[in-house]
Amino acid sequence: MSTLIEHLADYAHGLSYARLPPEVIHQAKRCVLDLTGCALGACGLGAGRAIVEYVLGLNGCPQATIWGYGGKAPIAQVALVNGTVAHHLELDDGQLASNLHAGITTIPAALAVAELTGATGRELITATVAGYEVAGAIGRMVVSGEGRHKLHGPGLMGALGAATAAGKLLGLSAAELANAISLAGSLLPISPYEAALRGATVKDLYGGWPNLLGVMAAELARRGMGGPRTLVEGTRGIGQCLLDRPFATAEGEAVLAELGTRYEILHTYFKPYASCRAPHPALSVLEELQREHAIIADEIESVKVETYPYAVALSQESDDDSEISARWDIPYNVAALLLWGAVGPEHFDATHRDDARLRALMARVRVRVGEEFANPVVRGARVVVRMHDGRCLESSCQIARWDEADPPSDHDLEDKFKALTARCLPEARIQSLMELIWTLEECQNAGGLARALVCPRHVTGG
Repeated sequence: MSTLIEHLADYAHGLSYARLPPEVIHQAKRCVLDLTGCALGACGLGAGRAIVEYVLGLNGCPQATIWGYGGKAPIAQVALVNGTVAHHLELDDGQLASNLHAGITTIPAALAVAELTGATGRELITATVAGYEVAGAIGRMVVSGEGRHKLHGPGLMGALGAATAAGKLLGLSAAELANAISLAGSLLPISPYEAALRGATVKDLYGGWPNLLGVMAAELARRGMGGPRTLVEGTRGIGQCLLDRPFATAEGEAVLAELGTRYEILHTYFKPYASCRAPHPALSVLEELQREHAIIADEIESVKVETYPYAVALSQESDDDSEISARWDIPYNVAALLLWGAVGPEHFDATHRDDARLRALMARVRVRVGEEFANPVVRGARVVVRMHDGRCLESSCQIARWDEADPPSDHDLEDKFKALTARCLPEARIQSLMELIWTLEECQNAGGLARALVCPRHVTGG
């Protein structure tokens, strides 16, 4: 009898562009557009230049292109850099059911390998979908254990998607692909949430490290290495380790039964705010209240936010004195939106964090678990804004803006891409990049996209 990983590898190996529904193909292009915009928008920020200089300083084989900064390096190292940089703004896509950010942990690996192999755009799309499928399926099998152990899901499980996408583009057989997935799964990092909540810059590596590990696993599988095929359901496998109980094979089989019909990539949420997803329901409600009532921040007496337990816990445990950790803090995000009308990448720098009006408003924001959101399936929020003139403005939502049930339009994603890339690319170049991504299925060499993702003002020497 085949193991869960063998089933997934067989499915991913057999997946072809011709079998993909049109909506899946289009969603893959939306994910590529969104993720590459996040990467270009982060150029020159955070620890990006440090890791670029480190990798280029190794003088490795020039196999693929580092986005934004330029220069070439081995595919695994390029995937590491691109994933790390693109994760910095906390704007990349995610999947609630599996607690993954599949785009950041799949697309950098896929595009690096596609550039090396000369893969077509259709092959890149197919490999990307396969990566989302495998990582999402295994992620859903063990997701409750990640939360119990306070681990960061994308950093922990993302390498499974990277290994799948890279292995498919490297032309691995089904058996070799199973080896790649099981090898990557045997080496998964712990990825403790402590890094994010304390603002440690290693948090950005939670986007890059899975890509490095996944590409390396695929390359080693091609050379005969592999991990245990029973890695998920084995008595000492990751299922039992994370769930603290014997893994129920029937649970895994229930997830497998949805392969080819559910499509993990269609269950993707995108981010309109540059923060952890936890504050997004409250921000979505506040944005509607602002539009309706033209709220003036200085006239606010208090703000009460009720939301789901996980969001409250992350907010209460996070620091708000660093660019990274403030993205988890609900009072910080709420005050930023009320003061500046947006929560963008620029609103977490030192100048904004030290703003006296922001700090004063944060002190008037109270956050607690709402009874209607105690069920973890309902990840919404209720917000009550009391004004000094006696008005009480109140509203709620069951889902955040741009969640999978309320997705952004293509135009919305284009506007996000333009806003993120405007600081490093001219308008004509931005437009040509978007056109290239929207017609990716027509591209005979997907590596052209990687080479187009270089910003002259950020190019660094090797």
